[in-house]
Amino acid sequence: MAYLPTYPRTTFQNNEFLGIGFGLIAASAWSIYTVASRSAVEAGFDALDLTALRYVVAALVFLPLLLKRGLKNLGGVGWRRGALLALGAGPLFSLLYVYGLSVTPYTHGPVVSPSVVTLASIFLAGLILRETITANRWIASAVVVFGLYLVVSNGSNLLVEASPFDLFFVASGVLWAVFTVALRKWQLDPVLATASVAMISGLMMLPVLIFAADWPQLLDNVTLTAFHALIQGVAAAGIAVVAFSKAVSLLGASKAGLFPSLVPVIAVILGIPILDEIPSAVQLAGVAFASIGLILATTSK
Repeated sequence: MAYLPTYPRTTFQNNEFLGIGFGLIAASAWSIYTVASRSAVEAGFDALDLTALRYVVAALVFLPLLLKRGLKNLGGVGWRRGALLALGAGPLFSLLYVYGLSVTPYTHGPVVSPSVVTLASIFLAGLILRETITANRWIASAVVVFGLYLVVSNGSNLLVEASPFDLFFVASGVLWAVFTVALRKWQLDPVLATASVAMISGLMMLPVLIFAADWPQLLDNVTLTAFHALIQGVAAAGIAVVAFSKAVSLLGASKAGLFPSLVPVIAVILGIPILDEIPSAVQLAGVAFASIGLILATTSK
């Protein structure tokens, strides 16, 4: 009987492939959230209400898991570590970004914040985690940022319109980079890490939802409110963060930190069928640059 030759599985390559897949899932979920949030604001929803819905719904989704694993120590993550994770990926991150959008041109946020996430994650991973950051990785990351700039600016010079309020986007990007590096340093289970962020953030935003939310708006169309609550709490604060956390565990902080930069790129693509917005030639070139840069950055040694 003839035997077929067998080859050993290359764990590193398998992890890289899975990590890229999880990173793309996270970026896709965040992109759907971006498009849906724009639609929600146009429908009259308040940004603070959406933020409160996001974290309160996420906390309710993860509450059974934390009760099963032990709420006293936050499922094994610990309240102290959970608090730092929530600082990076919780309400402060969201409110800084949303407030920045309200006081700067819309195009600034999608360029500055993801770019800072990408570059700060690489820097902090090298400084704190001692991850090896090659020149090729820096170059590929710069290609991603350039592509992102083309997608959002559509060829205009955003630097000329730079505003001191862009620092809100810088701060939000640094916070998410801290979250990324903390995940990698502590080697936390992605689901439990996400649950801890959801629980702490939900407890913080529950009083806002109860006492400060625009309830007439939220109850005016219960079906629409439920839809946006699912997008905010399940897609953005649940699926996206779990997938991103998994990408961090498989790829490392510096590589995983690239995936938030894909959000505007995927959002532009999603905008074609959903928002009937056709990207320009410059934006399509930006999509190509960002995609090529991501491939090079995640596969380069």
